[in-house]
Amino acid sequence: MKIKQKPKVNKAILDFIKPLAPKRKWQVSIILVVLILLATPIAILETQSSFYAYQKAKVIVNNSFQIISNYFSSFSSSPDSMDISIKDTDLKRLNYIKELSLKHYIGLDNQDSVSLMRKEWIPARLSVNNKTYDINMRVKGQSVDHWGKYGSYKFKVKGGETIFGMKRFALQHPKVRGFMNDWYFHKFLKFNGLINLRYDFISLSINGEYQTIYALEENFGKRLLEHNNRKEGLIFRINNTVNNRVSIQQPDSELEAPYLNDGIDLLSQNIDLFFAGKLSVAEVFNIQDLARFYAIIDLWGNRHAGQLKNIRFYFNPSTLLVETIGYDQQALYPLQYLNLLGLNRDLNSNSKEQSDFFNLIFNDKEFYKVYIAELNRIANEKLLKSFILEIEEEKQEKLKTLYKSFPYFESKSKYPSLFWNYQDIKHTRFDSSLWLPTDIQTLFNNQEYIKNSLKLNAKSVLVKLEDYDYDERLVILKVYNNEQIPLDLKELNLGKNNSIKIKNPSLVQPKNIIKQKGGNLFEIKIPPEIDFKLIKDNTMNVTMSILGLTDDFTFDVIMPIEFIPVNSINNPTKLNEIEFIRVDKSNNIITILKGNHVIDQSIIFPAGFTIEANAGTSIKLLNGASLISYSPLNFIGSEMSPIKISSDMSGGVAILNTKKVSEIEYIEFDNLNSILQKGANISGGVNFYEADINLRNCLFRDINSEDAINIVRSNFVIDKCNFINSKSDAIDADFSEGKLSNLFFENTGNDAIDISTGILDVENVVINLTGDKGISIGENSFATLDRLQISKAKIGVAVKDKSKVYIGKQSTHKNLIDDCEIGFAVYQKKSEFGPAELHIGDPTSLDNDLILTNTKTHFVLEKNSFLKVGDQELTNFKEDVFKQIYN
Repeated sequence: MKIKQKPKVNKAILDFIKPLAPKRKWQVSIILVVLILLATPIAILETQSSFYAYQKAKVIVNNSFQIISNYFSSFSSSPDSMDISIKDTDLKRLNYIKELSLKHYIGLDNQDSVSLMRKEWIPARLSVNNKTYDINMRVKGQSVDHWGKYGSYKFKVKGGETIFGMKRFALQHPKVRGFMNDWYFHKFLKFNGLINLRYDFISLSINGEYQTIYALEENFGKRLLEHNNRKEGLIFRINNTVNNRVSIQQPDSELEAPYLNDGIDLLSQNIDLFFAGKLSVAEVFNIQDLARFYAIIDLWGNRHAGQLKNIRFYFNPSTLLVETIGYDQQALYPLQYLNLLGLNRDLNSNSKEQSDFFNLIFNDKEFYKVYIAELNRIANEKLLKSFILEIEEEKQEKLKTLYKSFPYFESKSKYPSLFWNYQDIKHTRFDSSLWLPTDIQTLFNNQEYIKNSLKLNAKSVLVKLEDYDYDERLVILKVYNNEQIPLDLKELNLGKNNSIKIKNPSLVQPKNIIKQKGGNLFEIKIPPEIDFKLIKDNTMNVTMSILGLTDDFTFDVIMPIEFIPVNSINNPTKLNEIEFIRVDKSNNIITILKGNHVIDQSIIFPAGFTIEANAGTSIKLLNGASLISYSPLNFIGSEMSPIKISSDMSGGVAILNTKKVSEIEYIEFDNLNSILQKGANISGGVNFYEADINLRNCLFRDINSEDAINIVRSNFVIDKCNFINSKSDAIDADFSEGKLSNLFFENTGNDAIDISTGILDVENVVINLTGDKGISIGENSFATLDRLQISKAKIGVAVKDKSKVYIGKQSTHKNLIDDCEIGFAVYQKKSEFGPAELHIGDPTSLDNDLILTNTKTHFVLEKNSFLKVGDQELTNFKEDVFKQIYN
């Protein structure tokens, strides 16, 4: 007798259901069904692999009509067919090598046993166009994408035969080369006169069993050179190993000519001397060819084909110079991801101390000039349109061939982001998911990015008259380059008809090589025929250009204050007539004595001293009086006894042209205003002009000027300070570099933090109630922000005008935007600048630490600007964002 045992039910579930359970069983069943229906999609979508499958299905459904149309269009395509006949045991051997490669992948083509097995050649026969060839084949590849179900193989045609004019070639799944991406890449190399591989799509069968559409890629040999109208020469790789710089990539049978063997010795010697810094780029390489190649790499936005391990080179026996052979580009990216290869290169570096191939070529001034010229050429929209028109007919045929097996491939980049930001999105989007021709606009966008990177504007360069020597007839200029590319200083212009050509060195290094405060110094000899007194003429300017380009730009020379006609702002006060000031000339110290001091006329401190004030000192400014100093301040109060500087809303403080850093701690600034002086623009309550500053534990309260603090061309550290009731901006910095940390802002009339043409690091800042922007980064600035709390602002963070900002890039701290109209705005306000870009969070995963609450619009992004949250790029672009925000 069989006894049925009741299934065991979890007690917790019974305790949950029991109170709810109605008397009728069908009602219980309905509740359970509803629970299952609700739980099932959540369970599926919360499972990474299930969500991945769901996303793919969604893409296929959304694009079903296009996919069907693509497939039917493939019927009119008749690609070449290849059939490989191979012994069953040999085929199993190849599959076994692929399996081992997957299991023992080490990331390099090394000398381990599995890597060596992939180099084993196995005999087979290949039939194409009713003709059969004897061949050898082997497993190809150095990464796992080559060893799946549809593996990658290399082939050698035996005897004197060739297939499609090739002795050696490879077959691989189209996805490993980005489907049509590499086809476009090789066509564009050809369009620009560079060596390119034959690249096509064919139908493949193995032992009569159809595989799929495969990509056919030419390998390296003399037939590749002949096809590119080059004489037979050496094809090689450059290694980073000191004792073996050159690896020949051709079989010995192609090296029988004596000049080729002799060429190996000469080539090896040249490459060694190049890495030793004894030969320049132009002495070893075809410099035009190399520069054009890397400009194309920039246009594609992906550096894979430009990596030394992937480039093949050709040693031309006619010129004895090296040319590039483009290979294995794969992906197309927006150029903002990696930026231009040539940015912030040190063209004054000593190449003998370099060993990296990129540094050797990009730090070579002559190469760099040609590279910039090639970038400028490659960014021409007409050139790209002409290329697209030229390949249009052939492109359509190749697409139809691919559609036979992959009618959906162009939709693979359209996986949307996950709906819940705490889910892992790692496997829902291809990193290299921009596919040509669908994403052809990316190439045009990259052209626009290049053009914007090669523009100068009024804020690109600042030129200051640093010093002069009347006896030696020398003018010393300090030039600040605010761009990431080097510039060429061509002329100094004195008045309208007096121009002086600048002799070497005329190179102005980019901003990240020579820091802004350091600048670039130039000594210029004034010829006898030019009146030296003209250097005091305010019409002095310089002519400059981007290194490698011919367009000239003119920038005015800013005169030091001592060169400006005498006025009350730089006429030092007779300090010995003021009873609470002591001057120690032997130690170069000026001391403001402790006490409560009322000042109704401005005090101007001369250069060459240190101005000191101690805890408990109080200064009251009346009737427009201000404190102006050409020496650094050493004002040190204490927490219990701060220094106090206040005014009747008519005076302020200015520190100008100091040689040393001012140290300011525990000061209360109250009711200050801008310094009113005819012809001057000293807009802050507290001002620093070319005066480095460390400012800590200070309070700025009821400041009535345009800026509570105005900083120009200075380095600064502002830490543990409070800004309460600022009439307009709280901190405004121009052409400066600094750090802001542990700050609190309350009731700011305009922007709490505003930086233009500078470098800024912000950490742990609380901003509450601002009339406009919490933080504004503009005019070609770079900033890193972390641990932000911004509430009650029109815009939380604004990034504009060619600026680049990272928020919480590697931090686990929270960044909070609360009760703002707009969380983040990325846009271009001024036509002379390019678009801006903003990166929020860790680029390898979706940011989990950004919190937006009670904010009407989280992100506003203008066309051509760039915004990435985690690893998700936002593309909901708008037009004329500035006009929309401010009507």
